[in-house]
Amino acid sequence: YEVGLLKELWDMITVVESSIAAWRTTPWREINVENMELECKRFYKDIRGLDKEVRAWEAFTGLDSMVKNILTSLRAVAELQSPAIRTRHWHQLMAATGVCFTMDQETTLADLLQLNLHCFEEKVREIVDKAVKEMGMEKVLSELNSTWTGMHFQYELHHRTQVPLLCMDEELIETLEDNQVQLQNVMSSKYIAHFLDEVSSWQSKLSVADLVISIWFEVQRTWTHLESIFIGSEDIRSQLPEVRYCTSLQV
Repeated sequence: YEVGLLKELWDMITVVESSIAAWRTTPWREINVENMELECKRFYKDIRGLDKEVRAWEAFTGLDSMVKNILTSLRAVAELQSPAIRTRHWHQLMAATGVCFTMDQETTLADLLQLNLHCFEEKVREIVDKAVKEMGMEKVLSELNSTWTGMHFQYELHHRTQVPLLCMDEELIETLEDNQVQLQNVMSSKYIAHFLDEVSSWQSKLSVADLVISIWFEVQRTWTHLESIFIGSEDIRSQLPEVRYCTSLQV
């Protein structure tokens, strides 16, 4: 009777090990975690369906642990398939697990299982969460670059001198203010380390732009006011025969 139970157990072990061995050769990009998880859950159900007497045997506990560990590892692999994961995150995971390997197109499930992911599920979740937050920062910085690369000032001609004057562009000013707030929020994130220099650079650029635009409008308003007094008034102009004046505003 016991030999019969033992054979049934080892048949199950053979099926599970052969399936996992086949999965281990799967290239990283082709790993179908969902299908593998479903198969593991089926294995787990079949294992639990074995006679209760075999549960005290080491072969059973080893099989049970094997399936539980592979399930946990597959959950971690699913997390690591996030598009937010970058090379630096793989290096962080290798440092945490103490196992080094080359992450490329040739990487297989076996390489990932060497990391003993079932022992580092929380660390994997932490790294993936960090990667997702960093991807959000990447998006903000990319949008900033796209926005300001295509941003142009609008001008209108002065009614008398035809000098081009900078228009008060509400959309530009609003975008500038919104982007400065965005950068402040990004800077307050605990995941800012990798982007600190780039975010600081953008903060400096937008701050300078804000200051220059403010001074520009101030100079422009002053020039417009003085032009109407000293150039637009015939009486005042006639009293200043020795003064050379400029009828164009150069910025």
